[in-house]
Amino acid sequence: MKQNIIGKIVRYNNDSNLKIVSKEFQRCIEKKHKVAIKIIESWYKSFPRVSKIDNFKNKGEAIRVYNFEYPTVHLLNLPEFMVRKCRLNSNLLNNIPNKRNRKDVIKWMGNNEITLDIILWNGW
Repeated sequence: MKQNIIGKIVRYNNDSNLKIVSKEFQRCIEKKHKVAIKIIESWYKSFPRVSKIDNFKNKGEAIRVYNFEYPTVHLLNLPEFMVRKCRLNSNLLNNIPNKRNRKDVIKWMGNNEITLDIILWNGW
């Protein structure tokens, strides 16, 4: 993960025509990058991981994991799959547009008829 973050920061600095004028200036930049990396890592670690899928405390936590971790291709088809697998009322699909994005699906998952148990039963 650190390599990806460092690569993005270095690419940003190169794109912005930042001139490295001395070794001391370079060390200052590297120190600031390391601090930024630590902040980003701690923020990322604050989200629940997929390995804890059965340990969700509430529905909102489960929806967050789906939003951050679930592949877009599968997430866009999730409403139909969930209705079919969990034998839910097909009227639930009336609330979601045919041409949708991730935000539409996440909002649909927030529906009161979709419970944490249904999300867990649907599985990953």
